[in-house]
Amino acid sequence: GCLEVGGPYWTGATCDAAFVAAALAKAELAGAAAYSSLPLLQPLLRALAAEAAVKTVGGGAAASLLALPLPAACRALRCTLVPPATL
Repeated sequence: GCLEVGGPYWTGATCDAAFVAAALAKAELAGAAAYSSLPLLQPLLRALAAEAAVKTVGGGAAASLLALPLPAACRALRCTLVPPATL
Protein backbone atom coordinates (compact mmCIF):
# COMPACT_ATOMS: atom_id res chain seq x y z
CA GLY A 1 0.00 0.00 0.00
CA CYS A 2 0.88 3.62 -0.36
CA LEU A 3 1.32 5.93 2.63
CA GLU A 4 0.81 9.67 2.48
CA VAL A 5 2.24 11.85 5.21
CA GLY A 6 1.03 15.44 5.50
CA GLY A 7 3.33 18.39 5.87
CA PRO A 8 3.15 21.51 8.00
CA TYR A 9 0.07 23.68 8.06
CA TRP A 10 0.74 27.32 7.18
CA THR A 11 -1.61 30.08 8.29
CA GLY A 12 -1.61 33.84 8.16
CA ALA A 13 -0.28 35.97 11.00
CA THR A 14 -1.31 34.70 14.42
CA CYS A 15 -1.27 38.10 16.14
CA ASP A 16 -1.40 41.85 15.68
CA ALA A 17 2.16 43.17 15.98
CA ALA A 18 1.14 46.52 17.49
CA PHE A 19 -0.99 44.86 20.17
CA VAL A 20 1.77 42.42 21.11
CA ALA A 21 4.35 45.23 21.33
CA ALA A 22 2.02 47.31 23.53
CA ALA A 23 1.21 44.34 25.79
CA LEU A 24 4.89 43.48 26.17
CA ALA A 25 5.85 47.08 26.94
CA LYS A 26 3.05 47.43 29.51
CA ALA A 27 3.89 44.13 31.18
CA GLU A 28 7.61 44.94 31.38
CA LEU A 29 6.90 48.44 32.73
CA ALA A 30 4.55 47.15 35.43
CA GLY A 31 6.86 44.28 36.35
CA ALA A 32 6.30 41.00 38.15
CA ALA A 33 4.73 42.73 41.15
CA ALA A 34 1.72 43.68 38.98
CA TYR A 35 1.66 40.52 36.88
CA SER A 36 2.51 37.32 38.72
CA SER A 37 2.43 35.44 35.42
CA LEU A 38 5.04 37.74 33.85
CA PRO A 39 7.75 35.02 33.75
CA LEU A 40 5.37 32.93 31.62
CA LEU A 41 3.96 35.78 29.53
CA GLN A 42 7.21 37.49 28.55
CA PRO A 43 8.65 34.60 26.50
CA LEU A 44 5.30 34.06 24.78
CA LEU A 45 4.91 37.74 23.93
CA ARG A 46 8.50 37.95 22.71
CA ALA A 47 7.98 34.91 20.48
CA LEU A 48 4.80 36.44 19.04
CA ALA A 49 6.60 39.75 18.46
CA ALA A 50 9.47 37.98 16.68
CA GLU A 51 7.01 36.07 14.50
CA ALA A 52 5.11 39.26 13.63
CA ALA A 53 8.37 41.00 12.64
CA VAL A 54 9.17 38.42 9.94
CA LYS A 55 8.31 39.65 6.45
CA THR A 56 8.06 37.84 3.15
CA VAL A 57 10.11 38.72 0.09
CA GLY A 58 7.21 40.89 -1.10
CA GLY A 59 7.16 42.79 2.19
CA GLY A 60 3.95 41.35 3.58
CA ALA A 61 3.56 39.49 6.83
CA ALA A 62 4.98 36.00 6.66
CA ALA A 63 2.81 32.94 7.08
CA SER A 64 2.96 31.15 10.40
CA LEU A 65 3.68 27.48 10.82
CA LEU A 66 1.39 25.55 13.12
CA ALA A 67 3.73 22.87 14.31
CA LEU A 68 1.93 19.78 15.50
CA PRO A 69 3.86 16.64 16.38
CA LEU A 70 2.85 13.70 14.24
CA PRO A 71 1.46 11.64 17.17
CA ALA A 72 -0.73 14.58 18.23
CA ALA A 73 -1.91 15.12 14.65
CA CYS A 74 -2.82 11.44 14.36
CA ARG A 75 -4.78 11.56 17.62
CA ALA A 76 -6.63 14.69 16.47
CA LEU A 77 -7.44 13.09 13.11
CA ARG A 78 -8.24 9.73 14.75
CA CYS A 79 -5.88 7.84 12.49
CA THR A 80 -3.10 5.34 13.08
CA LEU A 81 0.41 6.62 13.57
CA VAL A 82 2.74 5.48 10.81
CA PRO A 83 5.42 3.17 12.25
CA PRO A 84 8.81 4.97 12.16
CA ALA A 85 10.42 2.00 10.41
CA THR A 86 8.24 2.63 7.34
CA LEU A 87 9.27 6.28 6.98
